[in-house]
Amino acid sequence: MATIFYSHAFGGNNPLSVCGLINFVVSKGYAFVFVPYQTVGVTVPQRYANLLNGFLLAAHTRPDIIDTTRTGFVGWSFGGGANYAMADTLVGHNNWGTRGNFIYSLAPWYSANISQAQLQSFPSNTNLLIEIFDNDSTNDHRMAIDIFNTISIPDSQKNFLLLRTDSLN
Repeated sequence: MATIFYSHAFGGNNPLSVCGLINFVVSKGYAFVFVPYQTVGVTVPQRYANLLNGFLLAAHTRPDIIDTTRTGFVGWSFGGGANYAMADTLVGHNNWGTRGNFIYSLAPWYSANISQAQLQSFPSNTNLLIEIFDNDSTNDHRMAIDIFNTISIPDSQKNFLLLRTDSLN
């Protein structure tokens, strides 16, 4: 089965905050890798390095569970922005995802550690879904729009969703 590599939001380093997602993914037979990173007193490159090293360590220590040939990179906010550098390194340079890979980026924050040139030469076998939220006052929608328009993934393999706010009563 495929493996989901999850990059949490800034300050969301407790896996209990996404236990519904984890339980659902695991109940379908997928492996789920959650790597907490320190949010205070470290730089963005240090947080990215922590995520990357955690994903590599998990794959190295549990090859019986983690299939790096079928990968998904899921991230929210800070983690949604980090997805692109993680996938570029692990898919583009470490040959992960050879049997399928995707990125699901929810309300992505800034994308660091990846250049325009890297986005424009992104692994073409990647599927991409970006989801933003109508009334998001933290993450500027333009960041998600820029990545969507810049990344070299073919239009047939990517989609952009806007989840509108709704209320009852």
